[in-house]
Amino acid sequence: MTYFADATVVYIPKIPAAQQMVNGIIEGRPKLLGLQIYTQTGTIFRVFWRVSFPPKSASPAATPNCLAIQDGTVSLGFDHGTVLVTMPLHDRNGEYIAAMRVKLKSFLGETQDNAVTRARMVQKDLEQLCTSADNLRD
Repeated sequence: MTYFADATVVYIPKIPAAQQMVNGIIEGRPKLLGLQIYTQTGTIFRVFWRVSFPPKSASPAATPNCLAIQDGTVSLGFDHGTVLVTMPLHDRNGEYIAAMRVKLKSFLGETQDNAVTRARMVQKDLEQLCTSADNLRD
């Protein structure tokens, strides 16, 4: 015979390190509308995201994200008062370990150089937090 007195279950979900980094970077930046990090293990891409970028069901690894990881291509696009910038994340040796996509509020007269410069500030913060590909794994 077994008796249970006030049994409770405490569940604390495990949040991946990359998701914690994304959440931390977004906190103090009002002009940063969204941030995604794409990692690649073999041919599988994984997405960590925050705000206004829900993962798409079909293929989260679009061509700009693949190119950013493979050869460091920076791409950007403007859309209704926002700008999307995709660029690679480097490890401490300068190798490409992931891609990041930021969605920023645009301003009147913003150029491509301005958008990339603002995205580079986010890139530098992420690279300081993530010095190797192991930091992005669960």
